[in-house]
Amino acid sequence: MVRYYRELTRLEMEAVDKEETVVLIPIGALEQHGNQCPLGTDEIISEAVARRIRDINPYAVLHPMEALYNADNREQFFPAGCRYDYIVDAIDLVSCKLDLAETARRLGVPLIMALGTGNKLDPSLLRLADISETYGCPLARVMRKELRNRGILHQTVVFSPEQPAPTQQFEAPPPGRRSVPASNPWVPATAGLLMGSKVVRDLIAQKEA
Repeated sequence: MVRYYRELTRLEMEAVDKEETVVLIPIGALEQHGNQCPLGTDEIISEAVARRIRDINPYAVLHPMEALYNADNREQFFPAGCRYDYIVDAIDLVSCKLDLAETARRLGVPLIMALGTGNKLDPSLLRLADISETYGCPLARVMRKELRNRGILHQTVVFSPEQPAPTQQFEAPPPGRRSVPASNPWVPATAGLLMGSKVVRDLIAQKEA
């Protein structure tokens, strides 16, 4: 059966079988999504993901969080005693990605990162790689440098060397950005499938080891 953390009492939570329970934490934030989508698009998606997981696996324990991960609210995502089997990062902001990478490394939790998919059209160019093997991706270049400065030389990522397509800017970019990136349904979705496949394969291999 599926239960939400927010619906469990302390005693019920302590009684959860940790060996047989899958815990998933979909995360969403409030931000602009072009002119046509609500600001809460990420929240709406995270709740939809939670509902869909409930349909697929009735034994999953879900804890949707409608919040942006960053250093200021790190403890909200990593409370005392919390232990994740894997972290999937699809955050846009470099500072948040770096803090998450450092936190995952400190806690010994496997992490996979999505790099830039904005303004890209060819999903066949996406690939799984170590951050040291990336090229042609502006976000990868920044992340390589910043991770190296923090002593992190290896990190599994999904990236594409495809050069971003030119876009028309129909709105002012948010603070800290030079432009508003565009995306289409198939490139980010393919990146997500690649990341999901890597996570599942790693967890199976870990269990069989």
